[in-house]
Amino acid sequence: MGLTNFQNGITSFGVPVFGNLGVGNVYFVGKNTDTVTWRELSKRYAASRYSDGSHVLYSDDGDGLGIQAALDACVDSRNDYVVVTPSSTDYDLTAVLTMSKRDVHLIAPAGMGMKYGAVNAVRLHQNTAATGLIYITGQACEVAGFFLKCATDSKGIYGTACHGVQIHHNMVGMSCTAGSATAFGIYLGPAETVHADIANNFVTCYEPIATGALGGAIQIDNGTRCIVRENLITTGGTGVVAITMTVGIGLGGALTYAFDNRFSEYTVGVFTLGINQNVSGFLAGNEFGMTTAANAINGGTANEYAVRNYESTNGGTLAV
Repeated sequence: MGLTNFQNGITSFGVPVFGNLGVGNVYFVGKNTDTVTWRELSKRYAASRYSDGSHVLYSDDGDGLGIQAALDACVDSRNDYVVVTPSSTDYDLTAVLTMSKRDVHLIAPAGMGMKYGAVNAVRLHQNTAATGLIYITGQACEVAGFFLKCATDSKGIYGTACHGVQIHHNMVGMSCTAGSATAFGIYLGPAETVHADIANNFVTCYEPIATGALGGAIQIDNGTRCIVRENLITTGGTGVVAITMTVGIGLGGALTYAFDNRFSEYTVGVFTLGINQNVSGFLAGNEFGMTTAANAINGGTANEYAVRNYESTNGGTLAV
C-alpha cells in the first residue's frame, strides 16, 4: 500500500485519518535550536502555506513566541490544531500562552500515552514570575500532552467561560516559595464554564522550594455539567518541605462531577480538603490517601451525592 498525501501536511497509508473529520489547518511548532528536529521539520514544511496565507511551520526560539504565533494563526471555529514538537530542553515562556479562539487544539502528541500525566517530551516552563502558563477563553478548546512547569506560587492552565474545554494527559508541576491561595494547577473561573472535561492529568507541587500553602490542584469556581475524572493528585513536597493544598479538587456551580480520581499526601504534605463539592454534584470511585479521613469529602447533599469513595483509614490497611 502506498502513501497518500492529503491537505494540511498529513500523509497516511490508506484511508485518511483526519480528512473526513472536519479538521482545519494543522500548524507545527519546533524549537529552532534543536538542530536535527528543526532540520527535518524545515524539509517538510518550511515552504508550505495554506490557502489563507498562513505558514504551516512556526519557529520557536524556546520562548514560546512561536507557539503563540501558531495559536494566533488559527481561525475561530475552523477546528485548527497546533502541534508542538519535542525538545531536549524547556520551552521557557516569556508570557502566558493565550487561546481565545473557538475549536482550537494545542497538543503535544509525543507527550501522550500515559494513564496519568505526560512524559517530558515537550516541557513548557513559565519563566516569568507570578504568571500562569496557558489561559483559555475560547470555547471547545483542547490542551493535551504537555509537561508543565508553573511559575512560583502561580497557576498552570486556567480559563474562564471556556465552555466545552478539554484538558487531558498533562503533567502539571506547581512550584511553591511563599505559597498563594490563588495558585491552582488547573483553574476555571470565575465566570461560568459549561461542560468542561478535565481528565488523566497528574497534578503536584513539582518544585517545593519552601514550605507553603497553595490553592490546590483542580478548581472550578462556577461549573455546569463539568466532569473531573481519572486524575492523579499529590501534594508534592519533601520530607522537610511541607506543601499544603487547600483543596485537591474544588467543584463549584451546579451539576459538577468527580469520578475515579486519586489523591495522595506526600510525606509531610497535606490536603486541607480532598474534594470540596457543591450541593448538586456527584462523586464516585474517588480514592484518598489522607491523614485526616474526615476531610476527604466536604459539601454535597447528604445520602445522595457520593457512592463508592474510599479513604485510607477505611479499608486501606497495608498488607504485612
